[in-house]
This record gives sequence, C-alpha cells and structure tokens, in this order.
Amino acid sequence: MKSQNGVNAILALGPGTNGHEAALRAKAMLGLNGCKITFHPSHQEILSAMNGGANDRIAIVAIENSTQGYVREVVQHWLPCVLNGASPPDFNVIGEVRIVIKHCLLARKNITGAHELTGVMSHPQALGQCGIWLRQQRLTLQVPAESTARAAEIVATDTAYSRYGAIGSGLAAELYGLRVLVSGITDNNLYGENITRFYILGKQPAAKTGRDYTALLVKVPNVSGELHRITGAIAGNGINMTSLHSIPAGKLGDYVFYIEMEGHIEDRIVEVALASITNITDNHLVVLGSFPQANV
Repeated sequence: MKSQNGVNAILALGPGTNGHEAALRAKAMLGLNGCKITFHPSHQEILSAMNGGANDRIAIVAIENSTQGYVREVVQHWLPCVLNGASPPDFNVIGEVRIVIKHCLLARKNITGAHELTGVMSHPQALGQCGIWLRQQRLTLQVPAESTARAAEIVATDTAYSRYGAIGSGLAAELYGLRVLVSGITDNNLYGENITRFYILGKQPAAKTGRDYTALLVKVPNVSGELHRITGAIAGNGINMTSLHSIPAGKLGDYVFYIEMEGHIEDRIVEVALASITNITDNHLVVLGSFPQANV
C-alpha cells in the first residue's frame, strides 16, 4: 500500500488491544515511523473523532473476524446514509490489515489458575472467539466491555472484579500489571487460525492498484428477487463478491446488506455494477471505499 504523506496521527482502540497491534502494523506498512498512535476506548469514539476531524490522521477499526463475522458497531456508522439519506462521513476505507489473534486469559497476580476465577470480562467478539474454551473451564459468568484493553484495566483496578479474568493480549497484561494465566485460548481447533481484518480509514481515497476490494452498504427493497438482482449485477459483470452480511434495518423484513467485492471503483466493470445497484435500490447505496487487498 502507498505511503500516506502528511499523516501525523493514527487513531486506534487501546492501548493493549489487537487494534493497537494492527495500528503498529499499519504504521510500519505505510512508512509512518514518526507518527503518533492515539488511543480511544471504543470504535464509536474513533469514528466520531475521524468524521470532521483534521486531515492529518488515519484510523484503525476492526471490521471482520474469521469466527465471529463482521463487527456491526463499525458498519452501523454508515447506516444513516442508506436508511435516511444522511451525508456520508468525510473519510474512506483506504486499506486493510489482517492480524492472527491469540487471546490470553489475564488475571491479578494473586490468582494462580482459572479455577479461582468468578467470571471473565472482555469485548463481546473476544468472548465469542474463546467460547468453547470458556465453557470447558466453566467460566460461564461473562461480562462485556468496550474493548479487551478496557476489560484488562477494570480487572486490574476495580475491586468489584478482583476475582475476574480478562481476555486480552500479552501486551495488555504488561500494560496493566496482570498475570497471563493461560496463553492461546482462542477456539482455533474448529476454525484454524483466528484472523481479524481491520480497516484503515483515511481522508483521501486510495489509488487503484489492480488488487483491490470495494465495500458498500445497500438497502434492498423487500420485494421478491431484489437481492438476487443486486448480486446478479455484480456477478453479471464478472466481479467476485467476497463478503455479504445482512443488517436489520429497524423494521421486520427490512434489511441493509454489507457487501465487499473485488475491484476498484475506478474499474469500468465496478462502475457499471454500482450504477445497476443504484437503480435497483433507488439510490439507497453508500460506498465505504475502494482499497488494496492486504498481503497475507
């Protein structure tokens, strides 16, 4: 991916999260050695800080996990654009980073084993990614947190959760003075490697590379065959659709669909497909961005 000139800040979830690791990866990938990483407690705060903010920043947000699916709290930032005709945010998806996730069970240093814990806290995605292991350990009392780092911080500092574990990274354990009780508790045995994709968000669109994805949201009319027409507009132009997720639109039977497909918005076949989808959906479409595929 091309270096981002003029970028002075990277917004990320953390510190001590997988988003923190993704930000470090993006920083190296984009040649932003002198760039500062600024941390926020939630994806919503990252997205709010990006929209209308200075042009010298990029952001890292999780978008999809190989076992738990897409991250709705990120995608829903664009929902008002397709549901209510709101103006899209002033940033685009300009790249992606993929991280192999290796969750750890963290606890205060006086805890010697998982059997001493009353419950466990983490981001809902992390709890889901370790669900089988947690059930095997009978850690069924699970408390959601805004991020894995926030869970580690609460377990480390809040006496009400002194006998709770936190699911997070070894970096989080180091930052918050916790012990790593067990490493590698992710449910890899069923799914293979647990990988999370992160979007890189920026103010300027990404240039075409020849190995690109385009992401979009569409509101599909609740009429027989309409989703088929939309996917047909993609396939009929020889484009491979790589992701399709449904999102409830607030009324039973109404859905918005998050779609990723190969190609760049400047490719002629993508232009034709998007024009067809715009007509089918009566302009209920927003493009999140076109961006280069990550090197896996």
